[in-house]
Amino acid sequence: MKFRMLLVAVGLLALASLSFGQGFTAYLSSVTPIYTTCTGSTPIPDGTEIRIYLDANNNMLPDDNVQPVACSSNCPAGTVSIDHFYVNSVDAGQDPGTFYYFDAFISWGGQMLPINSFFLRVAYPDFTNPQVIWTSQVLHIPSADPIELVFGGWTCETEVQPCNPTQNVFLQPNNPNFPGQQNVIACATLCNNFPVTVTVGPIPLQDQQPHIVVLPGCSPLNTPCDQQCTPAGGILPFVWTFDPVAHVYTTVIALMPGVAEGCVCIHLDYVLPVNFQNISANIGDNSVSVNWTMANDQSEIARYEVVRNDAKIADVSKSSSRDYSYTDTRAINGTSYNYKVVAIGTDGSRHESEVVSATPNPMAAVITEYALHQNYPNPFNPNTQIIFDVKNAGFVTLKVYNAMGQEVANLFNGMGESGKRYSVNFDASNLTSGLYFYTVKIGNEFSATKKMLLVK
Repeated sequence: MKFRMLLVAVGLLALASLSFGQGFTAYLSSVTPIYTTCTGSTPIPDGTEIRIYLDANNNMLPDDNVQPVACSSNCPAGTVSIDHFYVNSVDAGQDPGTFYYFDAFISWGGQMLPINSFFLRVAYPDFTNPQVIWTSQVLHIPSADPIELVFGGWTCETEVQPCNPTQNVFLQPNNPNFPGQQNVIACATLCNNFPVTVTVGPIPLQDQQPHIVVLPGCSPLNTPCDQQCTPAGGILPFVWTFDPVAHVYTTVIALMPGVAEGCVCIHLDYVLPVNFQNISANIGDNSVSVNWTMANDQSEIARYEVVRNDAKIADVSKSSSRDYSYTDTRAINGTSYNYKVVAIGTDGSRHESEVVSATPNPMAAVITEYALHQNYPNPFNPNTQIIFDVKNAGFVTLKVYNAMGQEVANLFNGMGESGKRYSVNFDASNLTSGLYFYTVKIGNEFSATKKMLLVK
């Protein structure tokens, strides 16, 4: 407040130095904050323009938008020194979103203005592309000089530009055989729930497909899109469809949910199609290895997705190699799965491989070590499976003993093959319930024993 009083004193000294014959002088202020939205709590920032308007029909209502004629020197009668100024809460020592203009609105020419009722308007962020417009009450300037006009009674209205969607976009290359051509471009305005259909062609060769490029910036919305346009938050994934009869590509482009409006530019470019040379699924023990090879250049690919039973299970980064592999270690033996790979384009497009099926099982394991596995099921009645792995070929015995150490079964007695897993059935129908031990011996290199429980 002391700072404001100092400004008033300085202003009065300045006014005293003006020549005699002025119509009036006035300070303009507002102690009521105005905000960046009609219902928000963020004050209008300093530097936001404030415009002065005449109450031209003298009805004390802000229902017209005539600005006074502003003049700063050699001014005719009936003119004023400013027709606009700016929010200056910091410089004026006031609360954010308010203003105090101490040397404003000096009437020139030795007489009062024909109209001496005024109101103010503030547009945020500016008057070119307003999001909100605040309008003050109308104040009548009395004959007293000088006078402080404290504007209040602010009303707010939202200025939302309508979104006018582009219905269809058609792109046709100048030369139907256009490898390398990159100068065909069209842009579209996107609105929420209004997808745009894009048609490109005719293109006689199916391996020449369009390429969509999203470029940064797009303002204002309803001007034609140019090199600076972009979706306001992103677009949904899309897929190009080729019509072999009409030789055209088509797709539908739509905004992501929650995005109200935006722009997108479509460039026509020579792009080799995403082509999977082969894809396979190799089974293992509780695992499946998905392998694929790309047939051509990957410059238009951003990454790969591995999909199992229509649900993504992994992202795989693009590499310099055309050969890829991913191992699904969460597969369950005896369960059948469908796998496919989706190549995600740099433009957001999706290209799917064929579907391959696989059913992992314990006998499909790659054997790198000797091992004796726990029997399954355990406890059992009366049958169970005993599995062992043979790393190097050798003579194998598999025997079962009771709790007394007496041999009750000889399940395997012969040569075992290198790198092979064996599963042997043990039928204990003629044995009594109790604890049993099974032992495998493979040459002179490996021997192991485990316990199992027979429950009848």
